[in-house]
Amino acid sequence: METTQEKHMDNDAAKHGQGVRTQVLARRAELETRLAELRNSEQQGAPAVEAIELALATLTELLPADLDHILPSVALPLTHWLETNKHLGLVDHDEKLGVATAKKRRVKKRIS
Repeated sequence: METTQEKHMDNDAAKHGQGVRTQVLARRAELETRLAELRNSEQQGAPAVEAIELALATLTELLPADLDHILPSVALPLTHWLETNKHLGLVDHDEKLGVATAKKRRVKKRIS
């Protein structure tokens, strides 16, 4: 039989899992929208497109089959994914990503 404290801890974990679920699903929708915008523009091969595709593919691997019951062991990597990709898809971030990639290409050309 569970004590009141154990029930409270289980309830907190469930709430946390649902909060992560809501945040992850919202962020996924934002990234999918941004990806569609970039694909419809002339920036189809842009580094931002590749970065967003990678983030969405990673998320697909992380998401459990049962989104209604996210365990703490799954919520932690999802929270990390949210933190890692919080700036991805923002216009300023995408522009900086493009500049950084262009600089890397120039450096590689000079080395070759």
